[in-house]
Amino acid sequence: MTSMVAHVEKTEKGYAILLTDEMVEKLHLSEGTAVEVRSVTEPTTTGPQIRYATAEEAMQMHRRLEPENAKAYTELAK
Repeated sequence: MTSMVAHVEKTEKGYAILLTDEMVEKLHLSEGTAVEVRSVTEPTTTGPQIRYATAEEAMQMHRRLEPENAKAYTELAK
């Protein structure tokens, strides 16, 4: 099992969980990868579990966030 202590940082639009480069590589993540973060309360669990979003979940997230990110998408497309 791969685990680490992650730090939460306040951003302009909310909060971000900061991962080390090593953890990002181990989990094969890249910018824009959808992940699910769950609150874990069972005493036998060592911490949050990360799983990749399904294609459908990723599309639902994209549709939900697209309006607030439309300006950024336009700028990136230039």
